Amino acid sequence: SVLEEVFYRGFIFPFLQSKLNSIWAIIITSIFFGISHYANVGNAHVLVGLFILYGFILTMIRYLTKSLIPPI
Repeated sequence: SVLEEVFYRGFIFPFLQSKLNSIWAIIITSIFFGISHYANVGNAHVLVGLFILYGFILTMIRYLTKSLIPPI
């Protein structure tokens, strides 16, 4: 959703990037994104892993384009 993008890649990522190097900011943002999508269902660890990967891709897009529009 747009709100998730604004929160994770518009707020969390730049904040972490100001405190850490960019790759760590990308990794941590991706992990937070994945964990936030945890659902108490079968194979939840697989779903969290996929959301972490998805979060990584979206955060890399945000980092490379320096814009929040493409991940949205």
